[in-house]
Amino acid sequence: MSASQLSGLDLSKQGLNDLDRRQMRIRQINVEPGGVVAFHSHSQRPALTYVLRGTLLEHRKGDPDRTYKPGEVITESTDVDHWAENKGSEPVALISVDLFKE
Repeated sequence: MSASQLSGLDLSKQGLNDLDRRQMRIRQINVEPGGVVAFHSHSQRPALTYVLRGTLLEHRKGDPDRTYKPGEVITESTDVDHWAENKGSEPVALISVDLFKE
């Protein structure tokens, strides 16, 4: 067996003082060709999102656009505001783990 860390978030630096009121969840998110993930903030919901299939173009406030491919991780700390789109011809499948407030 082998394991390698792809990304991580230091929760002590995320400004979250209410971890006892949060839930960790994992979701599969699918974005069809031409589909968009609307503009949103991670100020209260840090996340790590793994690209399982397809190619996703991310537009992050204050940073240049970035294309994510299978095997890459989108690190969404509490200072991230962004939106994304699937400009490819195949669906994008993402596995996202986040800490959301109940």
